[in-house]
Amino acid sequence: EERLVIQGTKGRAILDAPFHVPERLRVSKDQGREKTEEIVYDYPLPNDPFGVWNNPGSIGFYHQINEVGKALKEGRNECDSYTWNDSLEVALIVDEIVDQVRGEGNDLTSSGACRQ
Repeated sequence: EERLVIQGTKGRAILDAPFHVPERLRVSKDQGREKTEEIVYDYPLPNDPFGVWNNPGSIGFYHQINEVGKALKEGRNECDSYTWNDSLEVALIVDEIVDQVRGEGNDLTSSGACRQ
């Protein structure tokens, strides 16, 4: 099963399968012993007029593609909704995760390509 569960001290967030293109997010808040409140957020993929993709769910990139196209038409080199700095922040977080999982300084992480 391809789903993602992020467990916290007061509950969990669950991206239903396939989690790389989720259409549903469930947030479960612990309310005490064996009691949980669940809130469900549905994000259906847009209709896909293009048919078959190499990677199922690729139509989910529709929103990002439109946003980039709009920015380029307006002569901008980044989007308001996701800036260059946002990209760098994510890269730094990924570097930190790799360091913690594989060990800082091993051959796979020592370049720190995303670090400033």
